[in-house]
Amino acid sequence: MLIAADIGGTKTVLGIFTRDKGPCTPIFDKTYTSNSFSSFEDIVAEFITAAGVKPDKGIFAVSGPVLGVEARPTNLPWSVGIRKLRNRFNISSVRLINDIAAMAYAVPALDNDDFHSLNEGVETADGMRAVIAPGTGLGEAFFHKVRGRIKVYASEGGHADFPPTDELTWSLTQHLEEKYHHVSCEQVCSGKGIVNIYKFLRDAGYCEEPEWLKSELSHARDKSTVIIQTCNDLTRQNELTSTTLELFMSLLGAEAGNMALKVMATGGIYLGGGIPRRIVPALAAGPFMKAFAAKGRFSDMMSRIPVRIILNEKAALIGTARIGLGLS
Repeated sequence: MLIAADIGGTKTVLGIFTRDKGPCTPIFDKTYTSNSFSSFEDIVAEFITAAGVKPDKGIFAVSGPVLGVEARPTNLPWSVGIRKLRNRFNISSVRLINDIAAMAYAVPALDNDDFHSLNEGVETADGMRAVIAPGTGLGEAFFHKVRGRIKVYASEGGHADFPPTDELTWSLTQHLEEKYHHVSCEQVCSGKGIVNIYKFLRDAGYCEEPEWLKSELSHARDKSTVIIQTCNDLTRQNELTSTTLELFMSLLGAEAGNMALKVMATGGIYLGGGIPRRIVPALAAGPFMKAFAAKGRFSDMMSRIPVRIILNEKAALIGTARIGLGLS
């Protein structure tokens, strides 16, 4: 009886899994708002009570670096510790894993319907593959097959320096330096990145903010969701949110292309996280693929790399369960 969790900056998803049912079919699962709890242990306690079972093993995917027996989610104010979980819930075995690495482990277990192709490309069977996942933050990982088994490498590449490439992105970087001092890719290629871009375009005078939108955002808990929903609604589209989304997609495409070059991801790039699933038509028609392939002398090679969106919102939980059940 395995308890598995995908701990994200916005939501945490838990499930109870058995070998008989497999990693794609939890016998019980539930989603919680992460920052509504003062600790991860409190979420686990509530979940175990709701599930009505006692798990034997636990494996937990954390949205941040996993370097030992304790990990701190990058965008949450609490930690996840192996000893605390093992002792409080009397679980014999507890393991931590990076959440995007877990998503990578899920890719081989997903069906064709769990993906939307942005670029069919030409897949290299033994080539490296990579996952880039914009959600609350920006997660990255890469993987390939070794003697028939998947080998996954976690990464914190989302926190590498953001590279401005033109006058607009230089202005954006200078704008963000005043707030963050260090400007990372996550600060433009994520949910909070969408909000950062929106505020920059508004404050720098590139686009005017409608009064009704200003009012709506002032009361919104998740401003990036409001911006995306406005772009998806033909009756509410406006220059500021449309320009925000266009710039976000271009910057995300460029970063995905950078990652593809760094690990030679000729096996494919997979877009995970909550944001790509919500803007599939915009990604397909917008500047993402143009920015992805715009790599000078390597543009032709980039155009042949498959790019797919992961549509299954529980991919990281499935990957976590695969590892916990010994199926990865």
